[in-house]
Amino acid sequence: MAFRSRAENPTPLPLLARGGGRFAGDLAPDGAVYAAVLRSAHAHAALRRVDGGEARRRPGVLAVVTGNDLEPDPGPLPLRDPPPWPPRLAAALQPPLARDRVRYAGEPLAVVLADDPYRAEDALEAIAVEVSPLPAVVDPVEALAPGAPQLHPGVPRNRVATLGMMAGRRGRDGHPSPVAVVRARLTVQRQAPAPMEPRTMAARFDGGALTVWGALDDGHANRRLLGRLLGLAESDVRLVRTDVGGDFGSRGECYPEDFLIPYLALRTGRPVVWLEDRREHFAATNQARHQVHQATLVLGPGGAIAGLLVAAVHDLGAYVRSQGLMVPRATAAFLPGPYLVPRYRCQVWCAVTNTTPAGTYRGPGRFEATFVRERAVDLAARACGLDPAEMRRRNLVPPEAMPYAPGTTAFGEPLVYRAGDFRATLERALAAADYAGFRRRQAELREAGRWPGVGLATFVERAGHRSRGRATHPHGVHVALVEVDPDTGAVRVLRYLVACCTGRLEDRRRAEDQVQGGVAQGLGAALWEGVAYDPAGQLLTASLHDYAVPGPADLPPVEVLLLEDEAVFEAGTGVGESGIVGVGAAIANAVEDALWPLGVRVTGLPLTPPAVRGLVETATGAAQPEAGGAGRGARSGRRG
Repeated sequence: MAFRSRAENPTPLPLLARGGGRFAGDLAPDGAVYAAVLRSAHAHAALRRVDGGEARRRPGVLAVVTGNDLEPDPGPLPLRDPPPWPPRLAAALQPPLARDRVRYAGEPLAVVLADDPYRAEDALEAIAVEVSPLPAVVDPVEALAPGAPQLHPGVPRNRVATLGMMAGRRGRDGHPSPVAVVRARLTVQRQAPAPMEPRTMAARFDGGALTVWGALDDGHANRRLLGRLLGLAESDVRLVRTDVGGDFGSRGECYPEDFLIPYLALRTGRPVVWLEDRREHFAATNQARHQVHQATLVLGPGGAIAGLLVAAVHDLGAYVRSQGLMVPRATAAFLPGPYLVPRYRCQVWCAVTNTTPAGTYRGPGRFEATFVRERAVDLAARACGLDPAEMRRRNLVPPEAMPYAPGTTAFGEPLVYRAGDFRATLERALAAADYAGFRRRQAELREAGRWPGVGLATFVERAGHRSRGRATHPHGVHVALVEVDPDTGAVRVLRYLVACCTGRLEDRRRAEDQVQGGVAQGLGAALWEGVAYDPAGQLLTASLHDYAVPGPADLPPVEVLLLEDEAVFEAGTGVGESGIVGVGAAIANAVEDALWPLGVRVTGLPLTPPAVRGLVETATGAAQPEAGGAGRGARSGRRG
């Protein structure tokens, strides 16, 4: 059979539903060979020997490549930005195959090429590996502490970078003494993208040109990176997007396999196919989100925000991926959000740990920023004796202040909201969700022994044209209505609404679907999903049995209110990330609102039943009866 690839346009949805899609794993090239990757079983170890001699003698094996076999040496996987790079970033880049040290369980050690995928997998067992285990560190705060195990010689104290962002007045000049100060330590957990289809890739080198199908996204940037690594002109590299079973940002990085599979195609002159399995996906594909924040919100008269001060730690995992520090920079840029913040200070320490490298995932940096900001705003409302909706009314940027610059920098340019009526969008969301009516019913339900709650989260996104000066900023409001069982910790989402102000919509139905899909992923983050490691750096959530993602039966009705405002946006605006960025904050605020009479304070995600029970126990000082299902995946928290 000839090597076939489908057209680069996506397969129409009805055809996909009938099984008519064409994925990289469906490609059947003439003369294809198959790759399998040997991965480290240790999270941190000195690598003494990787010997593929016995594996090379296995039937059907064509090649075994270790780090010392890569000729010419490609060096580490580069950043997208051209060199020179800051020394600490350069010191934390990942080699395609480990040579002297391994830094996370799942790091590639060798790759086998065989005439059959099963023979390739079987041959991995014949590769001899000798290591000297080293102490590991998996918590980013602990990684920065004196005496922590050091991952990279060129990264003292495991600190790759310290990012700072400041806006507004310096010091205390020009504003009165604060009426209240709210402080909170807030944590966003580590997540795995977990698309339906793990990464897949096929590569062929023919006539001096390289064609790659499958795994790589963001074609222009990754063409440049591949060309640089392989010594090819960018014009000689062609990336073809097949259908994919989910992306969510996880396919946009340059991974070791993205170099290794094309390298083997060049070296052997044969088409090479690689299919990642689910366990590999959890260990090797970028994880994301893990941040720890110490947030301080300073309040003036009437609950007016006078200042926002944040000190944060961002977990990079074992290496810096190709997008560099984009995620922590985005977090720092979007923390002020849609509010008037006269004084803003943020410092983010970026740490390496003995965990899978972290990268981008749907709404990178903005999900984290929205969670921290909106939790702080809710705590501030309580401190001022205000309803959370009223607190937001008093602090949202008014339309007469547009265009408004919060004073931060995002994606290499100053962040500017060119137009928009944030307060009107809030009022539309409150009315659509019958917020006032729910507040009235809430008191009655509490009298009946039930624990209902409502949570709000406002957001500002970035979408549309990414060229300098043309970024657009959708904004909106998430409203979550929940009921909590404090005895079991179960959270039931009764209703969920997203109001999103967009530009002119070309396809309303598809836009609604995008927002609803984002909400589904956000609910997974809020209530179930969390990557876990043991202290030695071993992954405890290496399958969908342990890493729980929501299914259709777990999801509530999701209402989408799309507000078209062509005055806000000069160009077409994407809405897919608007559905996810506010979910963690809205659910956390709703759960805290439900359990506020017990004194519960929500400080992190996910809000699994064991986590909620723990919050109740801490607040009340009374141990709740143990229930089953307190394991890592927390599947007992599902409805039904």
